[in-house]
Amino acid sequence: MIRFSILSCLLVLQIVALAQVKFYTRIDPAVTGRNQPVQVQYVIENAKSIDEFKAPAFDDFMLIQGPIESSGMSIINGSTTQYKSLLFLLQPKTIGKLNIKGATALVDGKQMKSNSAVVQVINKNVTTPQSSNPGFNFNFPEERPDVDREFYLRPGENVIEKIKACEPKVILMDNKIPETGGIAATRLIKQTENTKNIPVIFFSANTNVAQLSKEAEADHFLQKPFDITELENMIELVAGK
Repeated sequence: MIRFSILSCLLVLQIVALAQVKFYTRIDPAVTGRNQPVQVQYVIENAKSIDEFKAPAFDDFMLIQGPIESSGMSIINGSTTQYKSLLFLLQPKTIGKLNIKGATALVDGKQMKSNSAVVQVINKNVTTPQSSNPGFNFNFPEERPDVDREFYLRPGENVIEKIKACEPKVILMDNKIPETGGIAATRLIKQTENTKNIPVIFFSANTNVAQLSKEAEADHFLQKPFDITELENMIELVAGK
């Protein structure tokens, strides 16, 4: 099972700028063996609305898993990136340079298509130093590990200890963070003396997000997908208290 954490602990120091809309294809690895999987990720960044998000046919590959849909947000050096992605794990059917076509979507009312990509498949296995579980190595868009990873709650990390290390002014809590879950994590924050006064903005794609937020004892809530300006305004409001 693929598990990943959407943004869950954020140090907010200033109101951030909205970046431009991007739609692109990412493959990992670019060179692989005939019997090894390839991860294909289609990413849309900073869109206010996304409809008809469709992947192409993978003619030269067998589908192992997918589509796996995800969404989230990151803030790096004052620049906000909100994204939605489709992730696929594919098995090559043959060797050679195989073309992976771009995905399509209606982005902010405009039809868009991501770039195509090429994966080189050779007749032997390729050793990669990244993960013991190839193809399940989800990356946040434009992630720079030395900069923003500190502000994410990763699987296996303690929620309270992470908050103490970050010292955030605002906590953005997704309902489906791994292991603990957003409701339990928020309750823990609100029941801990050193963290109970930090504002928590709870967000979820569920239609009953208001009820979930109340159950979690969060201070505010947003339903996904949300407008990035709406999030920025809410951060400004709660961080200014």
